Amino acid sequence: MIFSVLAVLLAGGGFLARIFAERSQATDEWNRQVALAHEQAEQIRRSIVIPRDQPVRAGENFAVALEKLGLSEQEARSATSAAGRAFDLRQLRAGNSLTVGRSLEGQLREIDYRIDADRVLKILPDSPAYSAEVTRIPSRIEIVAVHGTVEDSLFRGIELAGESAELAMRMAEI
Repeated sequence: MIFSVLAVLLAGGGFLARIFAERSQATDEWNRQVALAHEQAEQIRRSIVIPRDQPVRAGENFAVALEKLGLSEQEARSATSAAGRAFDLRQLRAGNSLTVGRSLEGQLREIDYRIDADRVLKILPDSPAYSAEVTRIPSRIEIVAVHGTVEDSLFRGIELAGESAELAMRMAEI
């Protein structure tokens, strides 16, 4: 009797060993997937930039505009200093877009000032100081026929025709 019970337990032991091995493999795979999910979440957290932008107002200097977008006085001063090394800030134009990008936690990631349709001033909070450079905005020129009636202004007419303000600027130069 004891021998037959022992034989059954031993025979079932192979089955139980296989179940425990499969469970161990499943647990290992689960842990691997959890680690991958954590890595991906961290990568997303690091790479997402939430932009906040506003146009530069008439008479406003660069540092004041940055402070209005949430930078501290020290951050605004450092960013302005870096910007001044890459671009003449006396050429700041009212209405041009100033964008401050922050991480999900609110950490400053980048500052962009749209100089014109072809260029942007990029400021990065590199450690220990800020860096800035003027970069070209990729664009493409397409020749297409557009028609419309100018009843109010050139800008409004082109806008109603579904085209960009950049086209209006180029037409005004003709």
